[in-house]
Amino acid sequence: MPGPSLPAFWYALPGRLAWRLLLRLATRVDRLSTGATVLAVAVPGAAVIALATATYGLVFLPPTTPYLAAAVSRRSELRADEHAAGLGFAAQLMAVLSEEHDREGTPRSARRVLGSPPGGEPLIARLPDSHPDVHTRLQHLQARLERGR
Repeated sequence: MPGPSLPAFWYALPGRLAWRLLLRLATRVDRLSTGATVLAVAVPGAAVIALATATYGLVFLPPTTPYLAAAVSRRSELRADEHAAGLGFAAQLMAVLSEEHDREGTPRSARRVLGSPPGGEPLIARLPDSHPDVHTRLQHLQARLERGR
């Protein structure tokens, strides 16, 4: 029986394809004249508005599916960490994650963006990630240990 990630992959596929198409169109817009650019933006914009009204907004579900699936995956990773901590492996897991955090800490500190979390990347860049960053996992484990005391 396939896991939940296989259906999430297939449900997210239209959203990923739409995003790639949008990016490809956006790279071509700078070569067009002003009138053609307005037309290239207005026609798809009107089509999206017409589809959104006709489908009661369901047309926005496929483009958002990859982000929703990634959020569910990140949450399940944190729940797996919490389960491991409940079984008594919190200290070992935190030691491994701390080593990982130290190993990737140097390059990320050089790329730190204003307003970004201690993980180093802005939130918008981490939305499609299927796993939470190491810093978040460590924070959740530390909070779990403090709650357990």
